[in-house]
Amino acid sequence: MSDSRVVLSVGLAKLLHELGIDDNLRAEFERDPRGVLQRHGVEVPPGDFKVHLPSKEDLQKGFAGFLDSALKNPIMAMAFGHGGHHPHH
Repeated sequence: MSDSRVVLSVGLAKLLHELGIDDNLRAEFERDPRGVLQRHGVEVPPGDFKVHLPSKEDLQKGFAGFLDSALKNPIMAMAFGHGGHHPHH
């Protein structure tokens, strides 16, 4: 996985987490999804698009699954501050 994909994945994970708990961000995302995505480092192709956010509960479950999977990857674990496994130490 390239460094840019790690950053993108972490940015998206943080956004998913925030969308699962922050009503103000959810409202802003529904008004201006492009702006919110760009602020979180996600390139959005030109053109109009609509978004439909899942419930906060569904997003929380999805984020928990993503985080569980990500923490099994040493690079992602480091990105989330969990250090990962270092066999040479």
